Amino acid sequence: MLTNKFTWVQKGLLGAGLLLSGLTQALEISVGDYEPLPDQLNLAIVYLNTTSSSSLYADGKEVDGDFQLDTNVALLRVLHNIELPNGVMMEPQVVIPYGSVSTSGDQGQALGDSDGLGDIVLGLPFKWTLDNGQKDVFALAPFVYVPTGDYDKDRAVNFGENRWRFLLQSTYIKHFNEKWALDSAVDVTYHTTNDSYMGNSEEKKSLRYELQSYLRYAPSGKTMFGLGLGHINGAETEVDDVKQDNALATTYFRATASHFVAPDWQLQGLLGKDLKVEQGFKQGTQFQLRIVKVF
Repeated sequence: MLTNKFTWVQKGLLGAGLLLSGLTQALEISVGDYEPLPDQLNLAIVYLNTTSSSSLYADGKEVDGDFQLDTNVALLRVLHNIELPNGVMMEPQVVIPYGSVSTSGDQGQALGDSDGLGDIVLGLPFKWTLDNGQKDVFALAPFVYVPTGDYDKDRAVNFGENRWRFLLQSTYIKHFNEKWALDSAVDVTYHTTNDSYMGNSEEKKSLRYELQSYLRYAPSGKTMFGLGLGHINGAETEVDDVKQDNALATTYFRATASHFVAPDWQLQGLLGKDLKVEQGFKQGTQFQLRIVKVF
């Protein structure tokens, strides 16, 4: 019979896999992302992300032991804006992730190391500018995760998931005036079955939900600052029809600053960390550099 401590570690590692997957292919919004763009405008965006985690949680309690998880992820996002009738804007896009994970510590190294291509994401956001005094924005964005990523059924950590994912994201931007706005988003993700999990097991996930809200301040047309919170819930795993009781419940903080260094180049820096974690690694620090090219 498993001891309570071993059960916690087992559940925590399963949660860590969930969290790692979300990290490498996350579609977190950033302040101003869903503002409508001019017709036929193109963006090429590179995200360089690094995180460090040293605390593993299971059932909301920190697991005793020596754990360390470090990740480095790069994402390329390319989008094209198209104006449809009645002022609706459509943004077909693709996101290509690539990264590496290293684990250390007496217990953490059991996860192993990994690097490779993640699952490519295809998106088709639609944006509506509302006919009110501040021209608020409503957006609806479906995304599909294609199982193109590196995956080894005998490895605990993978950048690919060996399954399809379907995400629907809804965003609302409330403009208070020319300088202040509130960007809020809610999304839900459906996962198909991974039929080669840790060998030949079948792994299923319940629906995953995420809420995000960011207050932003733009002192000028070139510079913008943002502060926000997000919460992830759900995605409980079921292995060979046995529920693992490891649903996510993670609350995180983000702070951003962006500036157009030239008319067609923007740089953005992001600092983040997890505030509360139910399952998996608690992110101690996150740093991200975003480079945007307009053409």
